[in-house]
Amino acid sequence: MKMNVAKNFIERVTRLTTDNTTNIQHTIFQHLRRNNYPATLINRLIQRSKNTTHEDASNTAPLTIRNHSQSISTCNHSPTVPPNEQIYRSLPHVPTLSTSISKMLKPDYPNVKIATKPINTVSKLLPNTKDSVDPLLQSNIIYSLSCDNCTMSYLGMTRNQLRTRLYGHKSNITQYHKLIADGTTDSNEQLISLGEKTALIEHMIQHNHTFDLTKAKIIDRTYRPTALPILEMCHIKNTLNTVNHRTDVDGLNTTYAGILHTLRTTNTRRNKASEPDTSNRTLLAHDR
Repeated sequence: MKMNVAKNFIERVTRLTTDNTTNIQHTIFQHLRRNNYPATLINRLIQRSKNTTHEDASNTAPLTIRNHSQSISTCNHSPTVPPNEQIYRSLPHVPTLSTSISKMLKPDYPNVKIATKPINTVSKLLPNTKDSVDPLLQSNIIYSLSCDNCTMSYLGMTRNQLRTRLYGHKSNITQYHKLIADGTTDSNEQLISLGEKTALIEHMIQHNHTFDLTKAKIIDRTYRPTALPILEMCHIKNTLNTVNHRTDVDGLNTTYAGILHTLRTTNTRRNKASEPDTSNRTLLAHDR
């Protein structure tokens, strides 16, 4: 971070000032020395900035305006995108795996340069000083509701606040209880239509079970609303004993199968490891 602060300071001063080069370097050196930067480091950063400036000046090719899709595409060499143009993309740094992925992509995408980024960022190391948001006020989430009468659970998603989605479930449940109070049978069209709204209300109608909406749990969240459907399908696929329909995961690509299987196996092992070992306790109790 300190290196980047000095580097960005040098680049801004160099690009924005109208003074001559000698005074610029002297001013930069003095300011950084006052902030206890080593002289050798300052000279190296200044020299690196000069080399970068000379390289930029030597590239006198006219600028070409490209749209977003053209800048991302590396396979289709359109006239506006030079075939030898370097494109940089970032990947999380995972030992061995990141290097292997970079080597696999290099033959097919020679113009793409992979830059790895650390997983343990500064924001994860520093404590969170922000006030926590009430779960009912959170949006773009995947949530779960457990059945009060069996081991089944319902998984759902919402782009709105959680409390708004729970109001919808509550309205369906209220309508269900009203129909039952009026003596509606299972073959009634109104009850069948109500059961088609969500798998939660369908489970209640078929088994006469209940769900406590006050015990809703947020199991995942995302900042991209478009990613919610895939995220929901992944959780439904990896969760046992759900009332959700199996057709809810029909849109999930088979390429996710291996990753989901690995995650499910890892979570199962972690849960078993965290369970207390009661075998010794049973033997001790038997001896007594």
